[in-house]
Amino acid sequence: MGEKEHERDLLQELITRRSLIKSAGVAGGVLASGPLIAACGSSNSSSKSASAAAAVSNSPEAKELRDLLGISTADAQKLSGKTLNYGAILPLSGPGAQYATEEQNGVKLAIAQMKSYFGMNINYNPQDHKSGDPAAGAAAARQLGVAGFGAAINSYVGVFGATVPAISKYKMLSLDPGGGTYPPFFGAPYFWGWRAMTPLDALTGAYLYVKAKLPKAKRVALVVWDLGDVFLKPIKASLNTAVAAGGQQFVGTQLQKVGQQDYSSILSGLKALNPDVIHLASYATDPAFFMKQYVTSGLKAQVIGSEYTPAAVQVAGSAYDKYWAATDFFTFNHPPNPFSRFFMKTYSAMFGQAPNVFYEPNYYECTLGYLELCRRVAVKGGDINNGEQLQNALLANPTFKSVYGGDSSTVGKVVLDPKTHTPSSRAVGLFKFTNNGTQSVQLASFDIGGKNFKVLQ
Repeated sequence: MGEKEHERDLLQELITRRSLIKSAGVAGGVLASGPLIAACGSSNSSSKSASAAAAVSNSPEAKELRDLLGISTADAQKLSGKTLNYGAILPLSGPGAQYATEEQNGVKLAIAQMKSYFGMNINYNPQDHKSGDPAAGAAAARQLGVAGFGAAINSYVGVFGATVPAISKYKMLSLDPGGGTYPPFFGAPYFWGWRAMTPLDALTGAYLYVKAKLPKAKRVALVVWDLGDVFLKPIKASLNTAVAAGGQQFVGTQLQKVGQQDYSSILSGLKALNPDVIHLASYATDPAFFMKQYVTSGLKAQVIGSEYTPAAVQVAGSAYDKYWAATDFFTFNHPPNPFSRFFMKTYSAMFGQAPNVFYEPNYYECTLGYLELCRRVAVKGGDINNGEQLQNALLANPTFKSVYGGDSSTVGKVVLDPKTHTPSSRAVGLFKFTNNGTQSVQLASFDIGGKNFKVLQ
């Protein structure tokens, strides 16, 4: 069997196993680190006519955002009056739909700013993939493609790759800030990941921190969702690379079911492995149920997980004070740069409360990434609804402004790799949690693959 045939078999295994996720009631996609974006409104809704565009705003907020994004008033004028047909492929129904309000708000905020500050019309059309159903995802992508949409924000790793054929056929640029992309889809035409791959991209930085702060911790065990080789092999390969960089050794794996709540057998298996560090590659509330039982198990290893969500905190409570997360987590209590502070300020003003789920900033900054691509196309007199022109603008300069990273005076950035279509540079970090898991403390900052590693605590 050749490499491509083997890869297709692994991909089919992943798509088949998605039924495990739905049956367990887990809202997120297998590769998408837990619950992903959901959309408000009907899956069949589409704006049939655009309202009249406003002029480019000169309000203090509009000027501030243009400065943060590096968009001149002259360039903003090029966008004024233009209509962007902006599609979305989202879990409008099924177990993922419960996250609709929080996660969709990032898109809604960005669209409101594109309309109010830049005078654009946005013909927004969210389509339903039914919380990870590949057939529904493929149908959603086809519907947007047939309707002539050149841009469609995505989720669930492009619904496990099922949206990619239509995205390619209709030349529809599709960025996924919820699940990102994964090795089987590297370089897929017109499909790009926007966030760091989880857990792969944060592993090396995490174990450099273990080397620096827990130098006696040498034995690392893995607890991971049992979802087949397409999920397990990249994680084990990346973990082996990470522990080699940190001077540790990988001692074994414990497989768990998606949605598992009784971890007694896994904890017994971990005791036999005698680890100093346990890495969790599970998502949604699974890490919380693990931690609740772990803290009374007698094991003393440091647990490092792959994400942090408020839903898990509600289950774990004080047990999450023993939990670290290596991920591209947004520090809501300490927004790191001027763009992230602007996001927090305008989000709270629009919705009357602060954001608390990291998919809100992810989808916000990604939607404004589309704005930047529209700007690049518009200043050359192009068509902002032409997916090929949008992708060519991306390829010409794959760097975008980010609410992640940077510093108190410098906006962060995300850089996409033209070959793999996944970020080559994006701020990630290692975090611990206090006050019954409700407050985050960043222990280390680093880029993808542990680059620019820095101990903070």
